[in-house]
Amino acid sequence: MRALIAPRPGPAAIVASLCAAALLVAAPSSAAVSAVAAADTQPPTAPGRPAPVSATSTSITFEVAPATDNVGVVGYLAYRNGTPSGGIPTGAPNVLTVVSLSPNTYYFFTVTAWDQAGNQSQQSQGAWLSTTP
Repeated sequence: MRALIAPRPGPAAIVASLCAAALLVAAPSSAAVSAVAAADTQPPTAPGRPAPVSATSTSITFEVAPATDNVGVVGYLAYRNGTPSGGIPTGAPNVLTVVSLSPNTYYFFTVTAWDQAGNQSQQSQGAWLSTTP
């Protein structure tokens, strides 16, 4: 799983990956995607504050109240101590797992949401979450 997080891509690469993944799942026509991207300039609302679901010595899983968007949210990006850290979707789109963490350590997490046009929300309120010993 370490390879899924490292190296850490920049926000632009993450947006592109999230948008590409959303396009593969939804499979709209390219004309529809272009029309949505060109017309959608409104960012999603900020997701809710991260709430713990589970933790191990090297990972933390948390959920956030879903963001909303005038067209639709396609993904979420976790920030660990202010730095984009990816986050692996766990099936539910608003539940993320961050891996490659140190045991028995607190991390400050916030989350942003992205829409299909690449608009990014404001960061959520933050939460301190800890790995296990």
